Amino acid sequence: MKHRILCILLASAMSASILAGCSKTEETKKKTKKVKKTTEQTEESEEDPSENPGNGLPEDPSDPGRAGYDSVSDLPSDRVLFTFERMNMAWGYSSYTIAVMADGRIYIFDNHQVVNTHGEPYDFESALRFRLDCYKQVEPAGTVDQEWLQRMYEVASQVDPDAPVTAENVMDDYGQEALYYWDENGERVRLFETGDMTYTIDDPYARQSEMMWEEIDTHVTIDSDYQSLTIYTNQEMAMETYHCGYVDLPAGSTGKYFFLNFEEFKKAAEVWRLDIDAIEGDLVANDYMQSVPVFVQFDLFSTMGYTREYDALVIDGDMLYLMPSDTCTDPGSGDTVGQAMDGFVTIFLYTGELDVSQQSVPGIAGLDWEKYQG
Repeated sequence: MKHRILCILLASAMSASILAGCSKTEETKKKTKKVKKTTEQTEESEEDPSENPGNGLPEDPSDPGRAGYDSVSDLPSDRVLFTFERMNMAWGYSSYTIAVMADGRIYIFDNHQVVNTHGEPYDFESALRFRLDCYKQVEPAGTVDQEWLQRMYEVASQVDPDAPVTAENVMDDYGQEALYYWDENGERVRLFETGDMTYTIDDPYARQSEMMWEEIDTHVTIDSDYQSLTIYTNQEMAMETYHCGYVDLPAGSTGKYFFLNFEEFKKAAEVWRLDIDAIEGDLVANDYMQSVPVFVQFDLFSTMGYTREYDALVIDGDMLYLMPSDTCTDPGSGDTVGQAMDGFVTIFLYTGELDVSQQSVPGIAGLDWEKYQG
């Protein structure tokens, strides 16, 4: 029962490979007992949940006499309230997140393994925050009802982040899964964590949060039109944008190309007069990266005054496109800009599975990626 939400949501919105992991979770989970009360019993109870964490939900949020809690409807809609995070490195890398926003949106996504860190330490939390910023720009997997979210928020926001915690090794090769509440400062407060190591938090509101999370699947509506997207951020894949000036491309070109490997790309980079040494130093961390497909996108302009940068690669089915950063700028109508041709080139090395045997790869708005013909 404890991890039913993981299977219900992933069954509705994730791939078959994740479903297989979900099945394994159900087979290996630790048995627990849970005492539930009916809605009527909950509303009639006047016990303080801090004294009896099993007495149900807080008082009815619609009660006008109720005070002391903010309304989730008054919180910034893009604020992350909860993340459920699952990770296992026993049989390769497996990691994914369910994120719940203050307005009830739910996002479900893989946390991809970093492929090009150049020896720099990987900050999982920083990468997760950045990935969430990217996912906020696409359609959510679904929504959670506001009443449940309100009550969950009220309970979780009272958890003491400094409450005593005891750890116990209870399994091997299962991995870890944890639920976090994100406070108003964006700090993550652990509500529960189980797996190879089970952490018991000595806080009644933490225990009640865990009980409530078990029932989230009954409060979620999955969008029937939801299309699962994969987003690779520029923190986890080899991707860079360079100010290249104007490059003369063939008439009718989309300005988007791909190459089977880095060696083929280098030949075109010389024609385009790109700084190949800088590019290779930024993107090619090892011999393997020399052998993966290289994608190139030019953004060319008839005047100065533009900037371009991209936060991520988005894969929607077999379609690939870049997600613009909020740092991109265009000159205003009254700005004085130089009357010179200018441009930017974005290059990324793709390490996933993709059919590059054809002459093109589908792109957004009909602007496909073309296999470069030198």
